[in-house]
Amino acid sequence: MKKFIIAASVIFLTACSSAGQEVQTPQPGPSSQHVEVRTAGSIAFPCVKWNDRIYQITTTMVTDVGEQIGEITLQSLEPIADTPNNFSTTFSEGSKLYAINDIPTAEAIAVLNSEGEYIKVEVPVRE
Repeated sequence: MKKFIIAASVIFLTACSSAGQEVQTPQPGPSSQHVEVRTAGSIAFPCVKWNDRIYQITTTMVTDVGEQIGEITLQSLEPIADTPNNFSTTFSEGSKLYAINDIPTAEAIAVLNSEGEYIKVEVPVRE
């Protein structure tokens, strides 16, 4: 009985000491680097924050772009509430932001990616 109590105590203490720790998962590709995965306040989808709005990154390419409206100044996986404007989880610092002709910037904008393509980012639909 004494061994059972000691074993149960060790298991309980081990479980308690690992609670709340961040989990790391490997990035895809040949690199052995790790990416932090956060459970509380984590980012729900790849995004861009511009003009106090969160835009979800899509796979839609656009060609009818207007004027440049900004530039990504911070790329990070930190929670959205702590991020400034001109932030992205995906696009690197220096990526240019553009208005899309005939679409209000409150609905969608475009980001010029490293391959020279304009990618549509849009405000997610809320139900």
